[in-house]
Amino acid sequence: MLPEKLSNDLCSLVPKKDRPAFTVEMKFNHRGAMIGKSFYPSMINSNERMTYTSVKKILVDHDQEETARYDYLLESFRSMEALAGILRKIRMKRGSLDFDLPEPEVILDIQGNPEAICASERNLAHMIIEEFMITANEAVASHLEKVGLPSLYRIHEKPDRDKLDELIPIFTSLGFRIKKTGPGTFQTILKKIKGSSEESILNILLLRSLKQAKYLPENIGHFGLASGCYTHFTSPIRRYPDLIVHRILRESLERKGISDAKRKELDKLLPDIAVQSSKTERTAEEAEREIVNAMRVWFMKDKVGDNFDGIITGINPHGLKIQLNDFFVEGFLNVSTMSDDYYRFDDRNYRLIGRRNKVSYRLGQKIQVRIEKVNTEERSIVFGLV
Repeated sequence: MLPEKLSNDLCSLVPKKDRPAFTVEMKFNHRGAMIGKSFYPSMINSNERMTYTSVKKILVDHDQEETARYDYLLESFRSMEALAGILRKIRMKRGSLDFDLPEPEVILDIQGNPEAICASERNLAHMIIEEFMITANEAVASHLEKVGLPSLYRIHEKPDRDKLDELIPIFTSLGFRIKKTGPGTFQTILKKIKGSSEESILNILLLRSLKQAKYLPENIGHFGLASGCYTHFTSPIRRYPDLIVHRILRESLERKGISDAKRKELDKLLPDIAVQSSKTERTAEEAEREIVNAMRVWFMKDKVGDNFDGIITGINPHGLKIQLNDFFVEGFLNVSTMSDDYYRFDDRNYRLIGRRNKVSYRLGQKIQVRIEKVNTEERSIVFGLV
C-alpha cells in the first residue's frame, strides 16, 4: 500500500476538498442490466466521509439520530442498496460463489498486546461497496478487451475435479450426498450446507480446494465470480496491478488508443508485472497469516489450564484440529492423550471412533477442551480433552 500520507490524504477523498480521481460511470435499467458506461479523469469534492458503520445504522438499524444527520443523502443510500441487491442476485444466478467466511480481527491494547480476537464486521454497507467495485472492475476489463488493449486481468482458474472428488467422502459422512462433480457442483454444495452447523467448516474446505486467483496479461475468466472478464481497477493506492490498469486506460483515452511502440513495451512488461504482482500478493497474505497466528498464540499464553468450548475443524489419524468458539484460535488434540479409549481413524466415514466405547468424533462436532500447552516460538496450541 502507498505510504499513509498518500493513501490516507492526497490519494483519498477528503470532505470539502478537491481530489483528482478516475471515474467509471455506469447506467443500469430497473432489471440491473448495464445500458451504458464511460470512463474519464475527474475531480471529486465529497460532502461527507461516510463510514460503513454510519451507513449500516441508517439502512439496517434505522437509527433516528444518524438518519436525521444524513437525511439529504438518504435517497441515494436507498438507491444504492436496491441496485446492489439486484446486481448481487444477477451475480449469484450466473454461478458466482459467496463463502461469506468471517475474518479474524485482533484488538490490541495501548501497549500493543492482543486483548481480544473477534470476527471483523461485514455488514450491508460493505456488501454494497463490494458489488459496485466488482461491477466497475468488470466494466473496465470488458472495455479494454473489447478495444484490444494490452492489460492485466485478474483470473481464477476452474478447480481440479480430483480435489473436489476428495471432499465427497467428507460431505457424505456429514449427510450431504454429492452424486457427481461438475460445473455447478460448488453452487449445489453451498446451497445444501447453508444454515447447517457445519457450514463454516465445509466452506473452508471448499475454499481450500479452489485454485488461487492471480494476474495474467491474458483473459481466461474468473471462476469464483463467474465472470468472463475481470480485472483490478478500484484500489490503485494499495495494489500495483490497479495502478497499471489505470495508466493503460488513461493513456488510451487521452490519445484515442496507444502507439505501436507502447503496445510492444506493454506486451514485454505485462507478463513480468503479472508474475511479480501475484508473487508479492502471496507473500503479503502469508505474512498476514503468520502475524495473526502469532497474535492468537500470544493471546492464549496465559490461559493454560482453562477450559473452552470448541468445534472440530479437522480430523486425521493423529488427532483433532479444534477451533475455540469464543476466539479465532485453533489448536490440536493429539489422539495419544485421549486416554478414555483407543481411537482409530475411520477414513470411510471421516471420523475418529473408540474401539471399546464406540464414541466417535466428526467434523463440526462440539467439544470441550482444556489448554494444555502454548508454545509461542512454534506458534502452536495443544489441547487436552475435558
